[in-house]
Amino acid sequence: MVLQSLLLIGAHTHLQHLAIGYLQNDTPLDAGPWNDLQDLLLGTCFPALRSVEFRLSWGSPEPFIAAVPRLAKTLSISVH
Repeated sequence: MVLQSLLLIGAHTHLQHLAIGYLQNDTPLDAGPWNDLQDLLLGTCFPALRSVEFRLSWGSPEPFIAAVPRLAKTLSISVH
């Protein structure tokens, strides 16, 4: 929803940093939505994007980073 709003208002071309909150309730990380997110952030929609911060509601970030390998290789990712 937030990403769609940024696309609509035209702010996406200048956005350099993006923070995303993620709440997980014992649900496995599914590749589907994460592949869509990677496609969007690594495509031409966000040309100035340099870093993505994920704010997780649970402990270990390793499964999460494993779910977004293209983002991890291309962008600076921090997990909190």
